[in-house]
Amino acid sequence: MHQRSTSKKYIGRAREADPNNGRCLVENTSPNRGIQYCHVLPNTWTNPAILDSLELSWGMRKGSLKLDTRYNIFPVGVSLAHMYEKLQWILIPDNDIVQTYYDGRLCRTNIPEIKREHFVYRLFPVQKMCDVALIRQDSTTAPLFDSGMFTVHTFPFNTLPDLISHIHPKFAIMQAGYVLSKTNYSGLDATVGKQIMGIYQCWTTIYSTGYLENWLIDCIASERRVQWDAMTTSESESSDSEEDNEPCLSEKGSLKRNSRLDRRDLKRRLLSC
Repeated sequence: MHQRSTSKKYIGRAREADPNNGRCLVENTSPNRGIQYCHVLPNTWTNPAILDSLELSWGMRKGSLKLDTRYNIFPVGVSLAHMYEKLQWILIPDNDIVQTYYDGRLCRTNIPEIKREHFVYRLFPVQKMCDVALIRQDSTTAPLFDSGMFTVHTFPFNTLPDLISHIHPKFAIMQAGYVLSKTNYSGLDATVGKQIMGIYQCWTTIYSTGYLENWLIDCIASERRVQWDAMTTSESESSDSEEDNEPCLSEKGSLKRNSRLDRRDLKRRLLSC
């Protein structure tokens, strides 16, 4: 799945947050050796119904989810970036992270919020990587001519070490669920695969107009009194002043019903968005 180009602003923010200082996440090679910044979940995802569902599932205000955010961007070698965009490999979060989101996937009032600076991932090859070898630089301090600095990892890459990144696991789980829904994921732990698919299906469920209407009522009636115009402001209008958002930060507050809201007008606005 091809991705739109990313602005230097978001690449800079991702580089600042990256614990690997801009080195390739998988092969740990220098930023001077053809690094590309990839979106975990492609920024070409534009289906408004799916984005609404993600915002609802992640406890976010309508219109607040941005895919051009440091938490969805990571550096990787150009060849690996090409294979990632071709859906040949995905990033799987730690089992405890997957378990946490799986346990909370159905509870809209108590959404798990996992706040960490860094997360642990492993690479899982999905397709067409049987003849690919990955050469990882094990040390960044020893002289480059020392052959012991590098280790060759072959399919299925179980010998790769843990991959540490700032990217948020919600994006990784979404992309993993999308890719696994289109392929045969034999080789992945059966429990983890089942849980990722269960999370993905819940997060992408298209809700009825009535359910979304109540969600919007909650948004409008929250203590923050967020106005509709602010909630639907486009990224192009707000990108210069707004910080990119972390998907685990919810704008909940104390939600109260407002019986004076005109439901017909609210439904009209919902259907036109």
